Amino acid sequence: MTLFLTSSPCDNNVPEGLDLPCIFDARNGFVENLRASVEPGAQLLIIASDPDAFAGNDEMAATFEGCFAAAEIELEDVCVLDSRNAGDAAELVAQSGVRVLFYRLANSRRDRQNEQIPGPPHFPVFC
Repeated sequence: MTLFLTSSPCDNNVPEGLDLPCIFDARNGFVENLRASVEPGAQLLIIASDPDAFAGNDEMAATFEGCFAAAEIELEDVCVLDSRNAGDAAELVAQSGVRVLFYRLANSRRDRQNEQIPGPPHFPVFC
């Protein structure tokens, strides 16, 4: 398994005509390395950092599906793993060729107080 750990794989300089909030950042070789690591026709699994934020999870999946397409990396399917299908987690992970795990960096004081951490940042791990 190849693992990419990145704080931000995206570039906000989206070419004219693409209806995406961002594309993959090609400046550091990320896109080339991703292309070399992803089998054509792989299934992409987005593992949500907030399992109950369905709309945001679906939006993130659509964005990353678009990023892969813009990078000319062919995917067979895109799936979100959150509380809607948590019972199928082992099967979904086993079926996927590309996994993107999102996690949040949290303020430790808030963590100690068990407060909800609002909004981003979400950081992806590709594997």
